[in-house]
Formats: sequence, structure tokens, C-alpha cells
Amino acid sequence: MGSFLITVAVFFGAIALFHLLFIWRRRSKLFWAYSDYFWLIVVSLSLIGATAEVRKAMVEWPLKIEEDRLVDDFVFAQEYAAGGQSYYCDMADDTDWPDEELHQQFLYGCDWFQGMVESLQSDVNSKDWEEFLERNEDVQDHPPQVIGYTTRAIRVLRRVQELRDSVQDKRKAAQTTDFELLIFAIWPWLLAFSLALRVTKVTAQVKDHT
Repeated sequence: MGSFLITVAVFFGAIALFHLLFIWRRRSKLFWAYSDYFWLIVVSLSLIGATAEVRKAMVEWPLKIEEDRLVDDFVFAQEYAAGGQSYYCDMADDTDWPDEELHQQFLYGCDWFQGMVESLQSDVNSKDWEEFLERNEDVQDHPPQVIGYTTRAIRVLRRVQELRDSVQDKRKAAQTTDFELLIFAIWPWLLAFSLALRVTKVTAQVKDHT
């Protein structure tokens, strides 16, 4: 609301200034013809600024949604890893194993999910979990008691990786240059000045016909 009132004040202030400079002292028709170039250029710049601001908003809105999804998916990956570790390690610690081969499968699952838990201890931008994913992406040789859980774990990490890459791409798209930031800040004022100049020209034309 404050910026809108400032823009309105600039608009009427510019009208008063231009009337003082260009109406009180009579200007030639050539001057007013050249003024058309000026106000059209300024309007174009202000519209570019407004369009760029809309584009930035359209990029930032889905970016915020994906950032929230990325956080949720990363937390889910951590919880899934912790659950797998708890399940396999608790089962592996059981001393009453009639089948040693089955016991070894649970020991394998315990070690695998411990590695996943350790890789996810830092944040989503860490390289640790990506390195874990690269090392363990192929789960075809995993034991029968483990492969179902590890396959889903890899899918979860891939989803996090794809979403993280998408977020990074959208962040790059949302970045603005210093010139764009300047246009974002002053485009309402540019529009106010250009429209005030146009109003002043209309006043001059009316004055010429009276």
C-alpha cells in the first residue's frame, strides 16, 4: 500500500512539474513530437519491468512448492533409512538363528542401511548421500531378504536427487541481474513519469485549440 501511494504521489508530482516546465513556457510542436519518443521508451521499460516481475513470480511460486517437497522427501529418506537400520540390525542381533545364511542376509541389510543412515546425516546438498547412491545403485545381487527394501531405498534417493536438481535449475532461472533488480524497483515510477508526460502533452494540445 505504501509503495502504491508513493507511485501516485510521483505521478501527480510529475504532472505538476511537467506543466510548470512545459505548459507555462510554451513549447513547439516539434518538442512534443520528440516527447512521444521519450514517453514511449519509458513506458516500454516500465512494461518490461512489470513483465519481468510477473515472470519472476511465476518461477518463484512453483520453486517454493518444490523446495517444500524436497525437504519432505529428504526427511522421508532419512526416516526410511533409520527404519531399515532398526529392523535389520535388531533382527541381526537376535542370537536365536537356526539358519546362519538367513542371519547373514539380515547382517548385510543392517550394514547397508547403516551406511545409508550415515550418508544422510548432513543436509540435502551434501555429496555424501549422492556418493552412497552411486556406489549402491545396482541392487540386483542383494540377498532375497534385503533386495525389496534396498530397491525402494534407491528409488527414494533417486527421487530426492531428481527433485534437488529441479530445484537448483529453478533457482538459477529465478536469479536476477542488477539491471533487472533496478527495473523491478523503479518500473512503477517510470510508468508514472511517462503517463504524466503524456497527460502534459494532452494539456498542451487542448491549450492550442482553445
